[in-house]
Amino acid sequence: MNKRFAANYIGYGMALVVLFYLASFGVSLVFNTGGSARPGATPIVVVAAILGIAAYWALIRLQPLTRRRAVVLALFWAALIAGVTLVFTVGNGTTAVVFGAWYEYLLYVGIVGAAYFATD
Repeated sequence: MNKRFAANYIGYGMALVVLFYLASFGVSLVFNTGGSARPGATPIVVVAAILGIAAYWALIRLQPLTRRRAVVLALFWAALIAGVTLVFTVGNGTTAVVFGAWYEYLLYVGIVGAAYFATD
């Protein structure tokens, strides 16, 4: 893997992290899910759809050679988002709220699913 491609996919990953937090903030305003209460499935599905579309777009722009490489990139991005989220939630004591429901993992499934469909 060349250095330019690595820098691009790390950059797109960081952009997805920022988009994740902006989308989460916007959805929390629209669905009024502020505070430390666990949101329902609908806001999470909206954020997962936004992230899936963004990951699909990023993978189309990066043009990975194989589907396996695209899925590896998406897994890296999902782990990056989960890691940054974990860092923020441990300090706040809200880890159970963020990672406590099954539908909250749809975010990561959306990113990896987009990678599967972005390649031929």
